[in-house]
Amino acid sequence: MMSVRRAASHFLTTAIFATALTMAGPVHAAGKSGEAFVVLKYISSVLRNGSPDPSMEHRAFCAKKLSEPATHYHDMKVATKYDVVGDEQSAKSNFPSPLSTQPLELTVDLHPLGIEGKYAFGAFRPSPVPDDYVLFSMSLEFKDPTSTFLIINENKPFNCVISSASDPFTRIESGKFAVDSK
Repeated sequence: MMSVRRAASHFLTTAIFATALTMAGPVHAAGKSGEAFVVLKYISSVLRNGSPDPSMEHRAFCAKKLSEPATHYHDMKVATKYDVVGDEQSAKSNFPSPLSTQPLELTVDLHPLGIEGKYAFGAFRPSPVPDDYVLFSMSLEFKDPTSTFLIINENKPFNCVISSASDPFTRIESGKFAVDSK
């Protein structure tokens, strides 16, 4: 009789443990903390809905705007510290103020975007740069870091994008570039 009770107890304990494991959700890797350094070089434009803008005139406008002496987006160095531990993810991007009238270092807290297949973070109209979206992404292997800034043109049908990647639309889904109204 004792062995039947012991077997039943063992079965019940195993069933409870297995149920608890399945309810806990997927198991994540231990995670990693680090810092990525990139330089913003590639300029393009996107339509207000976030889709790529085929207009060469808009791209030329953005190239001129982002390379002017009053703004220093082109060749701007961005350092992003990230912490990815299980479901807890955070990142902060540090960069010099793009406005020449504010010669200081800015920090923007980035929030996880929940994009499948990569670690992606963003801040939309953060207080240090209220006319920008600041985005950062990297592969699940913590490689290919990419910083992308979207600069909002309030009175234009397009916005300017500058990125450390020549192809920001394949690295961060263009839907994240859709601009809300203030």
